[in-house]
Amino acid sequence: MAKPSKPAAQKRSPTATYALMLALSALLISLGAYGGSLPNLSWRLFSYHPLLMCSGIAMFVSGALLKKLGGYWNTKVHGMMSSAGVFMFLLGLGVIYQHKENINKPHYSTDHSYYGLATALSMAALMLVGAVGLHPDFGQIKTNQTVRKVHKTLGQLAIALALGTMCTGLTAKLVGDNEWIQPVFWAAALVNAAFVFL
Repeated sequence: MAKPSKPAAQKRSPTATYALMLALSALLISLGAYGGSLPNLSWRLFSYHPLLMCSGIAMFVSGALLKKLGGYWNTKVHGMMSSAGVFMFLLGLGVIYQHKENINKPHYSTDHSYYGLATALSMAALMLVGAVGLHPDFGQIKTNQTVRKVHKTLGQLAIALALGTMCTGLTAKLVGDNEWIQPVFWAAALVNAAFVFL
């Protein structure tokens, strides 16, 4: 008696993926804007830091989801979105650097700052490997399945690090009387991570 064949892998719906990308991006960018306005809901130079960093994470998550659809154009757009995310991260780092200079505070004095630096460096390294080695038009190692698997796995881990870093930025001092926002950020991080890893 022959074994029943396994069902063919279910293909992801592009429409559902685009809707998910939009929803997760809106969530992350909204949280970044709100987080930047804490503790007294005012906008200042510092506010651009969480906004840019969360926008960068939104680009990474969206790029990862788009890549899961497969295909030439999705791969190219994945690279463009991830590159835009790296540049948003660099702008966010520049903003926080200038903010700390303005208020005469030391740089890299918290776990959050070290996690943020590690996240930015890992994303930049992944961008360089992807742009130079895995580019679908001229990448020299684009067909190497081991490199592609390592790039994907390290990208997922870097996104998880970025989401965790986002949550560690919500210190008690920053949150003030808005403690309810901390579990919202952690829930958003877990939801985004789930979609990236599944």
